[in-house]
Amino acid sequence: MRLFGDLNAEGITIVLVTHEPDIAAHAKRQVRFVDISWSAATV
Repeated sequence: MRLFGDLNAEGITIVLVTHEPDIAAHAKRQVRFVDISWSAATV
C-alpha cells in the first residue's frame, strides 16, 4: 500500500478494486457499488 501512496503523492491516479475494508481505508476517496445488476450488450 505504501507504493500506491507514494505514486499518488506524485500525482498519479490509482484505481483500486477491493472487497477488503482495511485496504479501502487507505484511499482518499471511495466509491461503493451495492446491488448492481449487470447486463451484457450484444453487437
